[in-house]
Amino acid sequence: MILRSSGTYTQAPGSNILAIRACGLTDTWYEDTTSLAPGRSAFYLVTGVANGVESSLGTSTNSAPRVNTNPCQ
Repeated sequence: MILRSSGTYTQAPGSNILAIRACGLTDTWYEDTTSLAPGRSAFYLVTGVANGVESSLGTSTNSAPRVNTNPCQ
């Protein structure tokens, strides 16, 4: 909803039930225990860290960089 209405890929943690920022994870997986109502969906954008530098969120379908307004670093 937020992405569609504003073009914002990241949301402030706590701004809604699905907006989270999970920094410093060492596992290669993340368990989401949030239940969604039928017909609803969620998506995740994942960054990595190499040599102390956080990667980007990639690009959109029109090749524009996705702006990360809530980076971990």
